[in-house]
Amino acid sequence: TMSKMATVATLSSRDKFMRVLSGVYEKSEWVAERAFAHAPYESLTALAAAMKATVQAASEEEQLALLCAHPDLAGKAALAGELTAESTGEQAQAGLDTLTEAELARFTELNTAYRSKFGFPFILAVRGASKQTILSAFAPRTANTRGEELSTALAQVHKIAWMRMRDLVAPNASGKLTCHVLDTARGAPAAGMSVQLRRLEEGTWKLLGEFVTNADGRLDGPALQGADFVYGAYEWTFGVGSYFAAAGVPTAGTPFLGEVPLRFGIDNASSTTMFLSCARRGPTQHTAAPRAVRGRTRCASARLVELCEVWVDSASALRALLPWRWRCLGGGASTEGRVVGREMYRARRKRG
Repeated sequence: TMSKMATVATLSSRDKFMRVLSGVYEKSEWVAERAFAHAPYESLTALAAAMKATVQAASEEEQLALLCAHPDLAGKAALAGELTAESTGEQAQAGLDTLTEAELARFTELNTAYRSKFGFPFILAVRGASKQTILSAFAPRTANTRGEELSTALAQVHKIAWMRMRDLVAPNASGKLTCHVLDTARGAPAAGMSVQLRRLEEGTWKLLGEFVTNADGRLDGPALQGADFVYGAYEWTFGVGSYFAAAGVPTAGTPFLGEVPLRFGIDNASSTTMFLSCARRGPTQHTAAPRAVRGRTRCASARLVELCEVWVDSASALRALLPWRWRCLGGGASTEGRVVGREMYRARRKRG
């Protein structure tokens, strides 16, 4: 549980630092050893950044050794039970311990082709991925140049390390999650809309709270904050159908919009403040792919507008979990800020 996890403040001694973090980078304790030289760290985010910088500052030989310390996915080490505890759990979560003979043969073929070309194993952060997702990643990765793939593989190593750190070190209780709903048809806040929040826990969507938007279309306070705000997959459910009925909006016999879910991910609860705003506009039979500008993504059509405004340090988890194609324009890895594609919003409103 969160209360039993280490915190960055408790990692002041070298012994505890190494005991907690030596396995974060696969069989490469030297990463934690060098990172400790710059301890203490003010947050989990700062700690992760320091360990990543340690790898980036290492020689190419050390980086290659780090890559080669990772096992093949569903490879000989996995079949022989020789994986680290961390790798064993990650591969099991992806279902790689229950492959059919045909699937195992396919993984062996792809692993061999990849290793023959690059000289190190195919590495992918498989936690939460399906077998098909993993298999589909081989072809584009194998087509890369060696330099491109070295960078890609290291990026996956950092992602694996980050997810392991989240399980070992508690984040600072500084994040919060709230919601703002706008009725663009009337040009007013969507007051009185029911909203539910759920989190995915062990395969089940657990209800965390039920809310009703106030006169400003907002929640009266954060839906989650402090220690309750943890990484994971979440879902808002908006009672749009009931809201339309209460507002006297004509709807079809089978309304196009009833309860509208929006799934998203929290990747870093220690440094992420996320503000989601979803706007609805009248029933329709059309939607369009969303557009994103530095952290804000819109799904727009002539009659339906969905708006998701996000303040994050990294959009990676949100990008993976949103059920739409995400196109991030500019801003690099950081999507902090509130740059809005207002011209698109206004054009949509003019067209009615």
